[in-house]
Amino acid sequence: MTETRSRLVTAVEIRKRGDELAEFEREFTYPLGDDSFRIDHGADYLAFFEGLGDPVVVLAEQRQRVVGVLVAVCRPDPLCWYVCDLKITATARTVGLARRMLGVWIAGRDLVGFGVVMDPARGANRMARIAPGLLRVALEVGPRLRFYSLDFAAWGGVSGVLERELGPIAFHDPRGTKDIVLRSSGEAMPLLHAQYGRSARAGSGPPRPGHVHMLCLPDGDPLIERLSMVGVLPTASATVLHHRMPRHEWRSLLTSDI
Repeated sequence: MTETRSRLVTAVEIRKRGDELAEFEREFTYPLGDDSFRIDHGADYLAFFEGLGDPVVVLAEQRQRVVGVLVAVCRPDPLCWYVCDLKITATARTVGLARRMLGVWIAGRDLVGFGVVMDPARGANRMARIAPGLLRVALEVGPRLRFYSLDFAAWGGVSGVLERELGPIAFHDPRGTKDIVLRSSGEAMPLLHAQYGRSARAGSGPPRPGHVHMLCLPDGDPLIERLSMVGVLPTASATVLHHRMPRHEWRSLLTSDI
């Protein structure tokens, strides 16, 4: 059996291995309505994560080839860790490797934190099922997040309802740092992420024709029912996993951070 090694790596090493990491990411696809997509972090793999905080990166390797990546950042409000990326190739994917990678990252940390796992198009979320027994710390399954993808006209039809609840909404363009590449076209979706509340990014702009406008809401949020009443339904979902964050307001989590 090929030995797999997990270790913390520096930003300098990550940037030197950018082409290898870009190729590694091509394997992973996620459902989006009737389509699916993969993620492209662009020429600088770390740029997206550095927009969230100071990233801690763990690589898993077999014979010096990347077979797993974990990225976590510390968020300030509330103070907590966010595991914003955890991927393992199909050939190396085991519960044991995920546990070891998380263990390398957790070592010595007083952990309060969370992660978000995209749900499959059909069936149960495997990571959510195994999470409670994955680590020595207690991981809990939090709410499911519902993702909405609206064109310019559809956004105009519901923006008033959303802003009455969420406050003023602007949009962040992730181009070049985290593109969603559609299976159907092979092209990056022209995408804008809704920005509102305390997590909103500076420099965001208005909605744009020809773009998809995305936001997410946690199960139980009254806005889900209001959107459903006007025919606006989610196109994807994800599950929150957390440790010691039972009363967190998940409505504040933006799709630009996922």
